Amino acid sequence: MPVMDGFTATRRIRELESSRGPKRLPIIALTANVMSEDRENCLAAGMDAHLGKPIEPARLIEALSRFLKARAAAPPIDRAALRELTGGDAEFERELAETFVSSGD
Repeated sequence: MPVMDGFTATRRIRELESSRGPKRLPIIALTANVMSEDRENCLAAGMDAHLGKPIEPARLIEALSRFLKARAAAPPIDRAALRELTGGDAEFERELAETFVSSGD
């Protein structure tokens, strides 16, 4: 990733969360690295799940269902939650969004 890797982003998010309270953002690693050591590294960094590429739809659905609750349609990005998570750091918000979008390729 051009700005920061997923491990660094995850650690930074977890640090911000620890200073702001118990609410935890689920983080699922999407990676071409599928060795058990890679999975362990992702979990050790604070990620909640690890999916290898190419993504298997059934595994993605299973992983997402662990973290998503049925609810009415929500906006694509909860900007208030993002601001709270990043402390209003607009540059970090941009980096997170770009990282998320690029990781789906």
